[in-house]
Amino acid sequence: MFFKKKDDKKPLKYPTAASFWDQDKVATIAKGTTIQINLSSFIDERCAGRFASYSAPENSQEVHGFTDWPRSLVMITFADEPIREHAPPKPPTIGMWMYEVFGTKDTGYLGRLLFTFFDQDRSIRSALKQAHAASLASGVGTTSLNIFKEEGVGDFSAKDREHGYSYESRFPFCGMSVRERYQARHLKKWAVPYFDEDFSKDDAPF
Repeated sequence: MFFKKKDDKKPLKYPTAASFWDQDKVATIAKGTTIQINLSSFIDERCAGRFASYSAPENSQEVHGFTDWPRSLVMITFADEPIREHAPPKPPTIGMWMYEVFGTKDTGYLGRLLFTFFDQDRSIRSALKQAHAASLASGVGTTSLNIFKEEGVGDFSAKDREHGYSYESRFPFCGMSVRERYQARHLKKWAVPYFDEDFSKDDAPF
């Protein structure tokens, strides 16, 4: 008697390109005014010389991370462009962002948020790099970055929904904050800053 081998392959969680960024995920981001990102890597590529074609390679910086909810990957790039100012009360545009999706029908799909900062003076990329260096030096694997946007910005258009990503839409964001924090990892809870969620006065020596 022959037995058919059991197929232990799990069904794909996101089998189509349009299945990752569902309506609930997009609505959650669009309704909010802050997107909280965990930075995990800062890549600074330095170049010298020229290609064989004689064109010069360009230095580049990019940051990678993820969001806790909706769970997705994050990539950050930088453009050597000035911040776009607007007449008050509209806030400035310090960058643009979009929804991405990548994968295959065989392996499934993942979503990613792509942010591009307008960083002509390179102060933003420097701040992110220094903040993440401080986190790693303190034994912390990720750095918290907050992106600020206007409420309602980030909803899919009909074309975006049809394709499952930012097929035609690009969205502005107006601010950011990141904290550069050097701190020993194994401090007593009473020795961390008072505003820290881990602070506790228990066992304090005073």
